[in-house]
Amino acid sequence: MSEHESDVLLFHSINSNIQTKIHQTKIFLKLLSNGHISVDWNDLPKHRNTRQCVIHYKSLNNNRSHAIRVSRQKRNVILEKIESGHLYEIHVCTVDESNRIIASSEHAQIQTLILNEAPTLRVTKSTPDFIILEWEKSNDVKLSDIESYKLIINGESKAMLPSTDNKFVVNDGEFGKRYIFRLEMNRKDKKVIPSFPVRVHWPGVTIPRLHAFVNGTEELIICWGDSKSINDGNIESYTLHLYDSEGRLLNQIGPNSAECRQV
Repeated sequence: MSEHESDVLLFHSINSNIQTKIHQTKIFLKLLSNGHISVDWNDLPKHRNTRQCVIHYKSLNNNRSHAIRVSRQKRNVILEKIESGHLYEIHVCTVDESNRIIASSEHAQIQTLILNEAPTLRVTKSTPDFIILEWEKSNDVKLSDIESYKLIINGESKAMLPSTDNKFVVNDGEFGKRYIFRLEMNRKDKKVIPSFPVRVHWPGVTIPRLHAFVNGTEELIICWGDSKSINDGNIESYTLHLYDSEGRLLNQIGPNSAECRQV
């Protein structure tokens, strides 16, 4: 796949009578964690005369346009030749052998991240009890320019933090659940600059299924398989609790070593 700025001329040479008859189909845009843009035109009607799909995108910051031609079988593409902090207008069309448009999408817009000003967010420690988040401001941003930070977890605001903070402890997570952490820097000039998202599964340990059998007439042997440690949910020991049919605790065996697999 290659990008050709000359392909932009395609959009100035198409028969205007053809364009007026085209149904505008929705496309789906997504900003990826690496700053690239994903474009999906799966809803664009297919036609047997289609030769290629053409993706046209223009920065509304500097009016510079690009176009990509791809196979008619493709229904999505990743735009890599983009600039940070720009607002892009994107649309997709299918063309025939004569470069006439057969079907066209709507014109959709998406804002890219201001990478050189975004704070850097990372997980510095994760345990089953808590996760520590730390961040650093960009060298291109003065501390005096920052009003505050907002921590967002799974799309919901978690905390508003002063500009001098660089650490936050999350201690209310659920074992095995996927969390997406994002930090928004609120500048005094009213700009809001988000960090790249950080994705983790909350640390913990999966408990294996127990198996019990009677050995002879006097011994009850209970055994289990390996547990799975998620992130830093390290296994320290196993303790077996025995209950009667009414839920009353009869005996507690352990703690046993992390290597123990039967009692």
